[in-house]
Amino acid sequence: MTSLVPGIADFVCVALAVASLSVSGCRPGGCALSCGNNDAYVRVPNSTPDQIERVETEPPCIAQSARENDSEGEVYVRRDNAGTCQVRVYLTNGDTYAFSVEFASHEFYCCGTVLDPIDASIPVLIHAGADGGAQAAVGDGGTSVGSACSPVNAGVGPCGGDVVGAWTVTQSCLKLTGYADMTGFGIGCASAPVTWSLQVSGTWTAYSGGMYSDNTTTSGDEEIELPASCLTLSGATTTCQRMGEILRAFGYAVVNCTFAASGGCTCSAAILQTGGAGLLSADPSSGGRYATSGNVVTTEDGTQYPYCVSGNTMTWTPQSTSPTTTGTIVFQKQ
Repeated sequence: MTSLVPGIADFVCVALAVASLSVSGCRPGGCALSCGNNDAYVRVPNSTPDQIERVETEPPCIAQSARENDSEGEVYVRRDNAGTCQVRVYLTNGDTYAFSVEFASHEFYCCGTVLDPIDASIPVLIHAGADGGAQAAVGDGGTSVGSACSPVNAGVGPCGGDVVGAWTVTQSCLKLTGYADMTGFGIGCASAPVTWSLQVSGTWTAYSGGMYSDNTTTSGDEEIELPASCLTLSGATTTCQRMGEILRAFGYAVVNCTFAASGGCTCSAAILQTGGAGLLSADPSSGGRYATSGNVVTTEDGTQYPYCVSGNTMTWTPQSTSPTTTGTIVFQKQ
């Protein structure tokens, strides 16, 4: 995420660029200060202005392609009250990026109450085009979460073995289907149908003293279909945009929810999680104590992974019941 600080200038247009977000604006008023910016410009990785086919968001947010820079694609985002804008950008090569910008109001000297963008997520490649699309990197101001994969297999029968050592992920593909538990979100439905495609990279290390470190990254895409009953929050009907903000708090990098003909919402979520290999969590663990019993590795937070060690290869079969997980994570011992 990118933190922003309001610019102060006497009738001077100030541009503030940090990571993926640049903010600019001049609003001369009754005092000699620039009184807030309720707009933002976000650079889209691996793109030019001509490659931005369309931009989508939901009211009260406004988002559109901005031709402020001839060589880099940028998106202009505006909002006139406090809240978060979820934005999706479609490129002509078939790539789709998603990001969010948060706006907040605050008291600012003689200006009174002003509105500024205070936070922005790095654009995430949530879908690669048919030609393979751009492979965004963090250094380019974007992050790729990959595209759909095919499970390595439906799951390897656990056999246990010695997990002590440093292990590097060599291949992985996890599919999650069925219904996700929504009871922890405080909304009007208990579950919603989901389809996930996850991949894992990085390393996992187990030490002989019973400690472990998890330096894995879990990434991928998720589609969530929220029925109309989900749009109830604390007894009042809410919007699809608000639902995206609620779901994002669970640990997603980006969530975009749009109104569906059924009266509910269709939500696309991008996952980019460090730690908690293969299982989405609002608070993934990056280390602690672990134990093995039979054919299962159990980490300190209670997460369990059926596993099998064969020579220098270790295979995990992450399991969840709501939704159901299939596929494996394969490690090679360093």
